[in-house]
Amino acid sequence: MLFNRVVPGLSTPSISVIGFDDISLDRVAHTNLTTVAVSRDELGRRAGEILEQLLVHGYEAGPVYLPMQLRVRDTSAAPR
Repeated sequence: MLFNRVVPGLSTPSISVIGFDDISLDRVAHTNLTTVAVSRDELGRRAGEILEQLLVHGYEAGPVYLPMQLRVRDTSAAPR
């Protein structure tokens, strides 16, 4: 496990590491990262809408809330 090599004495159950965007660290870190996943299609669509509002109508959009999914994998511990 990556964390045992980086911080001797700590293991995945000792700390939790969570990423964003469901990236794959498997090629580099050889671990399955717990992550928050957001639809890239929806993110791109909403970004386009915001850009249009800014360029065509001259105003910025308010906060944007997108559906997300927590994908629990090897890098998170159970709540204590």
